[in-house]
Amino acid sequence: MQMSPTPPPSRRSRAKSTNDSATVTPKKPRARKASAKPAAASKADTIDIVALQPDPTELQDRIATTAYFLAAERNFEPGQELADWLEAERRVRDRYT
Repeated sequence: MQMSPTPPPSRRSRAKSTNDSATVTPKKPRARKASAKPAAASKADTIDIVALQPDPTELQDRIATTAYFLAAERNFEPGQELADWLEAERRVRDRYT
């Protein structure tokens, strides 16, 4: 009677095999690293909100430019200058709030 040789154990298996039966031990869950907490922001890291606001002269120039383009959209028809200015002012100020 010929017996075929038993195949070699798989290289991926880490469980020790016994002659009776192969028992597999459950894997231990890996410990997770603690998440890195952000460090407290220093004064150099904070953004000064006032620096993001344009100075009044620049703000008025932007409003005037936006009002010009609003007037151009309606082919510079007279009578709506104040409405164009107020709409331009609203749009420009909304960008900075």
